[in-house]
Amino acid sequence: MVHVIPDSPGQHSDAAFLNALADRTGCGLILDAYNLECDAHNHGFDIPAFLDELDASNVRDLHVACGVEHNGFLLDVHSRLTRASTVALARQVVSRAAGSAQVVVYEFMPEAVPGLGRVAIADELRRLRVAFRN
Repeated sequence: MVHVIPDSPGQHSDAAFLNALADRTGCGLILDAYNLECDAHNHGFDIPAFLDELDASNVRDLHVACGVEHNGFLLDVHSRLTRASTVALARQVVSRAAGSAQVVVYEFMPEAVPGLGRVAIADELRRLRVAFRN
């Protein structure tokens, strides 16, 4: 989730909503570590509190990415190599997921390929593979 506009008041926190959704439907969750970082940077989102409340055993897919900062706002435009902080956060989620996370996805837009370069993307995938080996 990326909070582009302020949330409207509701009965559930973000984590409580995701927990209820997974509990009621049996679905797994996709969690994007970079989106959490964007929300923390842009809106003061409390990642540790979110992770403490989230039932991480429902996380099946974990996404990592990186974008750009523009006028002090961190944008979720998948156009860069991942930051060390994003990988560390994603590793923390994988650890909390206790084996339920099945895949880590490095996201980037096709338009970013020329700027990143295929060699850098391949190197990034190797780096991430090493980072998430058990």
